[in-house]
Amino acid sequence: MNNMNLRQTRADQQEHHDSDFCLRKPKRSRTKNSSSNISRHTRLDDATTSANTGNSNSDSLDAQEYIQEENIISPQLQLNENFYYDNDDGDNDNIDDFSNFGNTESEFDEQEEYDGNKTKYYFSGSTGPYFTNFTIFLLFLWITKHQIGLEAYKDFANIVKHPEFNPKDVPSSLSTVKKYRDGLPLLPFKGHTVTINNCNAPSTSNPTRQALIFPLKNILHRVLSNPQLREHMYFGPGIYCENKHEIWHGDHWHKSPLFGDVNVKLNNVYNLGDFILYYDTRTRKMCHGQIILILRVDNSQDTCLKIECILEFNSLPSILKSRQRNVASQNGYLWMTDNTIIISLANVKSKVNVWLMDINEPPINYKYSIEEIVYYIDN
Repeated sequence: MNNMNLRQTRADQQEHHDSDFCLRKPKRSRTKNSSSNISRHTRLDDATTSANTGNSNSDSLDAQEYIQEENIISPQLQLNENFYYDNDDGDNDNIDDFSNFGNTESEFDEQEEYDGNKTKYYFSGSTGPYFTNFTIFLLFLWITKHQIGLEAYKDFANIVKHPEFNPKDVPSSLSTVKKYRDGLPLLPFKGHTVTINNCNAPSTSNPTRQALIFPLKNILHRVLSNPQLREHMYFGPGIYCENKHEIWHGDHWHKSPLFGDVNVKLNNVYNLGDFILYYDTRTRKMCHGQIILILRVDNSQDTCLKIECILEFNSLPSILKSRQRNVASQNGYLWMTDNTIIISLANVKSKVNVWLMDINEPPINYKYSIEEIVYYIDN
């Protein structure tokens, strides 16, 4: 009898679920809330007690099945929990969690702010209010998209502002521009495989690399063979001028044996390095010197000589006039200096044989000898 009553109750409960279509949120078990577990045990005890009144084990099993099926909601009623929220105490935790979400701004109080420009533009036209015209607008997009640098933009600006630049000649494809490289007279170069020392190198690095060699001789030959460049080149002697603005005005060109003359012919042939006796227009005395360069005067193109001055004992600074040097000067000693001057060919009188005592004694007869050099510092 009790078994029949239990089954009838189950049927009534099922009919009640089918007729009463109520959206409700499924109960979720929480470890920190034990109220659901207590109610479950209470209902289980009540059902077990009613089932035990008939002293039947089968009734007890049916009661447990009923309790388990009662907690199972039909799949049609298991809707998303976003549709309905009950006032369960366990759901208050979620509300607290969301309420604390807006308090995270305090964690970023010390962060810097970017793109917060306060400057406002109000330009008119189709590209306003932020850009003056369509050209500036396109350039801004192109620079920002491809991260164009300063030097690249300077080259681009020079190209489009060139008087012979025609926008109609700009091809749409990059490969069209690159194909013209095949027709250029490029200088070939060679590559050699060299072994790399793997010490302190990543394990993924290659043990060999290609070493590229660009022969200097071929580069010079290519440049000198260009008639458009050759007519603007200069390979003559060094030029003396007050306002130096070319490389052949400097000392490196003047001292190079590759350019200019190595000798000049007067009453005798004077070569670079010869010692001479000349007339000094500043002191109006006869002095000694050594020819170091044969130059051209910038304006008149007359030939002149650049010499290093050589001092006698009377021309030495007073601090260097010792008794020992005075005795040496009587035996033909002179003193070389690093002071240089420019003289004209008309002031050259004759050659002088001088022995530089740091080299072997010459076989020819010499009148003078030099053992010391006087250097000038701050005059």
